[in-house]
Amino acid sequence: MAAEAGIPLGSPSTAPGNPVSGGSIRILALEPKSFDFHQFVSYRNQTTGSGWREPLFTFPYGPEFGATNFGPLPRLVESWSLEDGGKTVDIVLKKGVMYQNKGPIQGLEMTAEDVKFSLDRSLELSSTGKSQLKSITSVEVVEPYKVRINQAASFGPLFVNLGQQYNAIFPEKSIDEFGDLVSFESAVGTGPWTPTEYSPGSFMKLERHADYWNEGLPYIDVVEEVFISDYPAADAAFRSGQLDITAIDTDCMSGERYQAIKDNAPDAVPTIFPDTANARALTVRNDKPPFDNASVRQAVSLGIDRQGWIDSVLGGFGINQAFINPGHGKWWRDFDQLGDKAKWFKFDPAEGKRILAEEGVEEGLKVVLDGTSGYGPRIESELQLMGESLRKNLGFDVQLNITEYSSNFLPNVWGKGDYEDSLRLPGRWSRRQRLAHICLPFRD
Repeated sequence: MAAEAGIPLGSPSTAPGNPVSGGSIRILALEPKSFDFHQFVSYRNQTTGSGWREPLFTFPYGPEFGATNFGPLPRLVESWSLEDGGKTVDIVLKKGVMYQNKGPIQGLEMTAEDVKFSLDRSLELSSTGKSQLKSITSVEVVEPYKVRINQAASFGPLFVNLGQQYNAIFPEKSIDEFGDLVSFESAVGTGPWTPTEYSPGSFMKLERHADYWNEGLPYIDVVEEVFISDYPAADAAFRSGQLDITAIDTDCMSGERYQAIKDNAPDAVPTIFPDTANARALTVRNDKPPFDNASVRQAVSLGIDRQGWIDSVLGGFGINQAFINPGHGKWWRDFDQLGDKAKWFKFDPAEGKRILAEEGVEEGLKVVLDGTSGYGPRIESELQLMGESLRKNLGFDVQLNITEYSSNFLPNVWGKGDYEDSLRLPGRWSRRQRLAHICLPFRD
């Protein structure tokens, strides 16, 4: 898909070789507001914590799997079986999976009790856990290394969701010792590195987990996560050698940043891949006029210049998409497979305005475009550009409502779908049937 769109993939200047253990690395990171990944489900917490926390399952990664292979693979799991039409799931855990030795957690092995406690806590406290694990009615400890998950009905995404960082496994003893998981001292898991040092606002240091269950890993002894929220400053640090890896920018680096680094640091090695989860969608309230009218939503779609968005906003790194993200592989349908429906994805603002007038929508329709500052300046600039596009192409009177991430956007706008007027960006999925998506380009 990406290759057909003229987007380079991989790192052709480097060839795989035999890995060498040892050494240290400094990577760009965004500081989490808390280490309690159930009560604070921000992506900052999930990405920063992925070095020491692990869920039961994982996903294929590496060039041999391709970018659209999402089949879950066992991580802390030896085997599993389904009964009662998939409603009952028995999971046998790996033996000898040790937690990092840190503070009061010493020489402690992961057991079924920890799995039950972790999943129960996610269901109780995590807004994401309540959504991802909603099919679960109970988790039972069958044996020290075996758990049983009972569901109200068979739920296809269960194993994928059990592979999410939101549902990582941690020792129940951490709650016994600390009362919650908010503090750095409580940050303990089964992952490849042990969090050993934390300087708020500056960095976090991770050191190799000597008793890591996956023998031979990790290769790197020390990982230092450096907290820099300003991307120009981060990229300057990368070019000067203060960082070994720079990225973030929501889920991956923008095309503009990539080109700037390539121009100023020609020896830098890029990893270029289709970011299969990072689509853009303008989400509308389809339970309120005028967007309860499908013709009005189609008119809005005609007012969005998707290719122009790719060329300018994404720096040329993107793939125009229709209903389904290209990351979904065989389920993706290109425009030539959509028949008459393909016309609604063309850029034709004149036709969009004609339809709006025909449906009784007057020039200067007042709308609120909701978004968040929590994903950094990248998303804020996209919000502003989308607002300007709706003003220029369709004549809307657009008011931007950019709010703080954790206190408002995550629990209310994103989590509940509660936004006052009509529009939301970013939008990648919906938990409410009353929401409808107007697809924007898939970002590579």
